[in-house]
Parts: sequence; structure tokens; C-alpha cells
Amino acid sequence: MRLYYIYGSPPPGEVEVLMDMETHMTTAVCTERTEVLVLEMKHYERLFVKKHQRTIDAMRRRLEYKVRH
Repeated sequence: MRLYYIYGSPPPGEVEVLMDMETHMTTAVCTERTEVLVLEMKHYERLFVKKHQRTIDAMRRRLEYKVRH
């Protein structure tokens, strides 16, 4: 199995999640057969918000910096 990270600037969905938007849509174009795993919001909250709040804070700071510059 090969694992790929879909990335961009910012990564798909990052802005929407960090800004607490209720909905969002992301498009990815795959060049070969692909299985997609989606991290549901409840799992994101359990894994990151509750257990790794410093990670979320750092991501928000980075987003704020990008918006200002």
C-alpha cells in the first residue's frame, strides 16, 4: 500500500476546519486508482482538538500569518 498526502497551499479543508465553517468542498484529481479515507469531524475533534490542542493553535497561527501577508 502506498500512502499519499493531498497537499496544496493551504492543504484542502484546512481553512474551513480552522475557521469552524459548517460545510466545505474540496476537489482532488487522482491519476490512478485511489482509495480515499475521510477524517470525520468527531474524530478530528477527539484526536486533535482534545488531545493535541497545541497543534491546532500552531495551525491557526500559521493561517493567520498567511492571511495577513
